[in-house]
Amino acid sequence: MQPDEILFFKIDDYLHGRLSAADRAAFEADLAADAALAALVQQQRRENMALEVLNERDLRTRMSAWERDLPATPVLQPAGGRYRLRWIGWAAAAVVLLIAGWWFIRPPQPVEAPVAVQPTTPAAPSSKTPTPARPNEKTPRAEPEKDVAKNTPRRETPTPQPALPAPREKTVDYAALADEYYRQSTFFPSNSNSGGTGAASYDRAVQDFKKGKYADLLSQWKRGGKLNTNDLKVKELVAHSLLKSGQYDEAVNAFREIVNTRRQPYADRAEWALALTYLKQMPGKEALLQKSLDRILARPGHGFYGEAKALKGRL
Repeated sequence: MQPDEILFFKIDDYLHGRLSAADRAAFEADLAADAALAALVQQQRRENMALEVLNERDLRTRMSAWERDLPATPVLQPAGGRYRLRWIGWAAAAVVLLIAGWWFIRPPQPVEAPVAVQPTTPAAPSSKTPTPARPNEKTPRAEPEKDVAKNTPRRETPTPQPALPAPREKTVDYAALADEYYRQSTFFPSNSNSGGTGAASYDRAVQDFKKGKYADLLSQWKRGGKLNTNDLKVKELVAHSLLKSGQYDEAVNAFREIVNTRRQPYADRAEWALALTYLKQMPGKEALLQKSLDRILARPGHGFYGEAKALKGRL
């Protein structure tokens, strides 16, 4: 149905009072807000009035013609009085006009498409000849035909397989991994003999480091105290104190200075400690960590080659 037809029938329902209270209130609100809609309603109201006048005139004309023809109509004269048949003609005319008016103003009904009838194949006659029943013998009941559809094997609906869960991203606790690979005894073995000038002071500093007194060691170094910062052992101790206290940038600079001296075993230890310092700052220092591990793995004779290979395999 076109939008114009829908609007026409809605206006017609409104003019003839066929809308519900809520629909009528909503339609009147639309009339107040839309001048064009109000004009259409007024136009349709005038057209309805004109149709009613025409119908009334046509009815009067027909009734006048019927009145002129009524004298020739036989009149019933029952015993109880005389009754004329004039009112029958009027009633018939009114009924005809009402039916004609309803036929022209009724909404068009949708035409349904014809339903295709499937041809039915007649069942083949049974080849069995019925056996006549003997006297005093009960006739067996006819068994109902079996439902062919029930005997037909059903196709098994494949059971949908549950979707495999998406692979979970590998989460690594980099700080814990760095602590796992940081072995204090590797850098400061307990049976090492420091020797040389200030050996007693260095040994006490190592003991303080093992006790976690990193701040005390750094304060002595910054004040230029008993620790000799020109000694590689002392620089190594200070670099590890910076690493343990979380001062990573300063620790990186200190370890690089030791690596650049190429003095062993300090250079290899510092290069491995540098990689662990980058590991503490993962994932922000991933590129530097990979580069540091690659440098160690490029030398199979490196003192920490095995540790670097194992660490790279876990990243």
